[in-house]
Amino acid sequence: MTYKTLSKRDVFRLKKITEARKEYKGNPVISFLLGLLEYGIIFPVMTMLWFSILSVLLFLLSKSLPSVALITISVAIVGSIRIISYINEEIATDVAKLLPLAVLGTFLIDPDFFSIDLLYLRINEISDFLPIIMNYLAVPVLIEWILRIGVVIKEIISSPVEK
Repeated sequence: MTYKTLSKRDVFRLKKITEARKEYKGNPVISFLLGLLEYGIIFPVMTMLWFSILSVLLFLLSKSLPSVALITISVAIVGSIRIISYINEEIATDVAKLLPLAVLGTFLIDPDFFSIDLLYLRINEISDFLPIIMNYLAVPVLIEWILRIGVVIKEIISSPVEK
């Protein structure tokens, strides 16, 4: 679950799902069920993983911002990278690389910057913010669904009509 998967427009390039899509291309029920599996179950789990990784990185980077602000920033970063991935995957990859590089740069410049105690304190606060986090995580998932529906509509409109 690295920046490469976060920044790809088509996140699901799993061999079994791709083969099933090709095999049942004409069957709308199977296509719908595969889409539901991908974007209704797997994608929210992936979003949670991306969000968790970014949150930990932000918890390491920031000493002064409150945890709620860092959670909001993490969700905004995930959502913005997903939006950018539909426009230009290369730019999305670059944006997704920035935060880990910032953490590395901060560590190289000032090794005493990180406070493990503060990280543990913020991780312990997460249980207080769990309802907020679940609501926030719905935002990138909804963004993805809207973008994916837009892509499907575009493909339907731009595909040649068969006679």
